[in-house]
Amino acid sequence: MEDRAIAESLSALNHRLVDHLLDAGYAVTPESWRSPHMIAARHPHKAAADVAADWKSRNVYVSARGDWLRIAPHLWIDEHDEQCFLTAIKQE
Repeated sequence: MEDRAIAESLSALNHRLVDHLLDAGYAVTPESWRSPHMIAARHPHKAAADVAADWKSRNVYVSARGDWLRIAPHLWIDEHDEQCFLTAIKQE
């Protein structure tokens, strides 16, 4: 896959995930601050490290960076993994 096609594919995935994060009440960095392959999100009430640990127990791997979650979906882009991510968001 060509670099541009990869970036476009990841950008589309990130837009879907951002929409779900926003619907679940998370704060998300503005699009102008994001790269096409990464998202930063913050839970409204829980520490990022606690959310990351909970998601890890559901086989969704993100990293805590201060108050923010660093989400790099290019590492888990199949439909099953995306569904696991959406389930984890809804259970927070």
